[in-house]
Amino acid sequence: MRHSRALFAALFALSTGGARMAAAADCQALKQLTWLLGTWRVETETRQVYERWAAVSTETWEGYGETRARGAEGAPGELLESETLRLLEMAGEVYYIAKVAHNALPVAFRLTQCGPSFAIFENPAHDFPRVIAYRLENDTLIAEVSDGEAGGRSFTLRLTQD
Repeated sequence: MRHSRALFAALFALSTGGARMAAAADCQALKQLTWLLGTWRVETETRQVYERWAAVSTETWEGYGETRARGAEGAPGELLESETLRLLEMAGEVYYIAKVAHNALPVAFRLTQCGPSFAIFENPAHDFPRVIAYRLENDTLIAEVSDGEAGGRSFTLRLTQD
């Protein structure tokens, strides 16, 4: 499993450009992730997905994600899923904390790699997801959510700033 996570991280780093790996050394502060702040969204034929990030302090950011129906999966505008998110800087590390309806407690993911326009959060002990990876390409925020296994369970969202 460790080998698969390393492979996923290496492939992700290559896809985001080799120069970014050098920038991944300092992932101890939220200031490395300011490109994530704002409201992001994507719309498909059946769903609207929003993710919002706001700085509460230099050590805490609050986030909120929601998925709403566009007709085929429910009444237009009906809330299908939501999650409360936090990014916390503490003890020299950054954590992504997600509270979703199907988990009794929040789940923490540690920032393991970052750069000027990418961040990888991991929790190898969680069932799904184990890896949450963000990268900014031009004006598109790409969120890749996976089990960390090559060819395993995953999904990708391509969000634009609202």
